[in-house]
Amino acid sequence: DSFTKFWLDSWNIFDFLVTSLSLVPELLELSIGNRTRTRSTLQTLKVARQLRVFRTFRSLKMVARFRSLKIIVRTIIQAFESFNYILMLLMLLFYIYSLFAINLFETYLLSTAPDLNYQNKFSDIGSSFVTLFQ
Repeated sequence: DSFTKFWLDSWNIFDFLVTSLSLVPELLELSIGNRTRTRSTLQTLKVARQLRVFRTFRSLKMVARFRSLKIIVRTIIQAFESFNYILMLLMLLFYIYSLFAINLFETYLLSTAPDLNYQNKFSDIGSSFVTLFQ
């Protein structure tokens, strides 16, 4: 009964995944041991070392223990869901201003003066986006 309740809670599943994934690099290194290290075993060890990043998620395990932290984390996740719409509006605004800047600086781009340092900053939509973002 308590075993099934444990697996029904998403925080417990998250705890299990974090713990399991953080153990994978250690188990791989133990299984390879001091054998002759071929190219494939070295690549496996390289992947195992990259999986150590999952150790940082261990700190999130304490969220499952405290009810108030769960509420805060769920609220932040819900806030990020609406953040996509804000991001889309900002990208639309950047696109409009990029087109405006391309048209505004068209004569500057066509100039042949040798002392122009930033002549190609608004030459196309990609460089215009980057320049506006800076």
